[in-house]
Amino acid sequence: MDAAAGADTFCLMNKNEEVLSFADAGGNTFSPGRFEVLGAFDAKRLPRSFSDMESWLEKRLSARDRTHMNRLLWQCGCNSTSDFIRRTCALSLNDTFWVKPADSSLSWSDVSLYRNDFAGPVADAALFGRDVRATEPLILSPEFTTDGSYAKCWMRRRGRIYLLKSADRGSFKPLGFESYSEAMASQLAAAFLDERVEYRIVFSPEHRDDPRRSFSACEAFTSESVGFLQYGRLHACDYDASRPKSMLDFYASIGAEAAFRKMLVFDALCLNTDRHLGNHGVLFDADTLEVLGMAPVFDNNKAFLPSYDGEDFERMMACAALLSSRIGDDFNGVAHFVLTDSLRRDLKNLRGFEFDRSLLPGLPESRIRLMERLIECQIEAILKGDPVGSVRGCGTDDGLDSFASLRL
Repeated sequence: MDAAAGADTFCLMNKNEEVLSFADAGGNTFSPGRFEVLGAFDAKRLPRSFSDMESWLEKRLSARDRTHMNRLLWQCGCNSTSDFIRRTCALSLNDTFWVKPADSSLSWSDVSLYRNDFAGPVADAALFGRDVRATEPLILSPEFTTDGSYAKCWMRRRGRIYLLKSADRGSFKPLGFESYSEAMASQLAAAFLDERVEYRIVFSPEHRDDPRRSFSACEAFTSESVGFLQYGRLHACDYDASRPKSMLDFYASIGAEAAFRKMLVFDALCLNTDRHLGNHGVLFDADTLEVLGMAPVFDNNKAFLPSYDGEDFERMMACAALLSSRIGDDFNGVAHFVLTDSLRRDLKNLRGFEFDRSLLPGLPESRIRLMERLIECQIEAILKGDPVGSVRGCGTDDGLDSFASLRL
């Protein structure tokens, strides 16, 4: 009997090019192990992160960890992988791959997220958690394939695509500092990095200038021509790839060693605790899948101690000394180790950095000054190879040794 008999069959597409066909043996959940590739295919045309159909679709549906998304999937009728495919075509803004039923007449122009309007109610539900009743057979939305933990949504304005991301609205926080951290890190990045994503503070119309209702906004850095792949997806089966030295070697192999070194120093400057394997990666040609270079630096909302809401600098630095980098053991040790003569000059040129207050509406002046002082202290500590908070005048010296001898 034909393996696909009695099963739903689908085509994995890249724009209008069929990459492979596969069958879903059935089931009413997102259970793995139910898919079988049908016929021959060219491995060079597969997504760069592809290992098997089950794993690829599981990673594709990455939004389930996001705030509001499990409820939204249920409300949109995505109760199984087949439902997810039929309702959303597994569309993403990270690349131009998509999935359609084998008997479907849909073309790329019908479904492209770069050409068609998004489902507005779905975006609203993804950001605010509102109820949605999606009755249309096809939901054109990137929400279901956008990962992360914070509530967020994509929207199109004047032909451009933007991501809006919420801050942590926990009851113990008087302000949503994550959005402001993103905006402050963006200003620092503009002064220090060559390739970065710009973030601005925005407010919902009904809460204009209320810092408790702030969002960060940025423009998409992908297109129909250029896709993005997370470093962790590119090296999913290589445990050694998570070592800082392995990352440095990889980015050097694609001509991006200097950019990666700069990102590590930048993360130390602003104490970004969330540079995990999904928060950096590569850009690639959407048609040939050839790697083009390192992606611009993005997603910095865990920078500048968003969980600290006090005004005492010494206490803040005591908290900062306890923070850990996601790349390597500590911020300043790694940053000092990757310094070059050029990076040292760039660091020294940052001395006296000041934020543009007009781009931080509603943020208390006292917090802005705290973070400016933090940057000054981090510049000196990184140059010397000293731990966070150990530079005189930048918190108390806890007696830790210099990290100058650290090896990646």
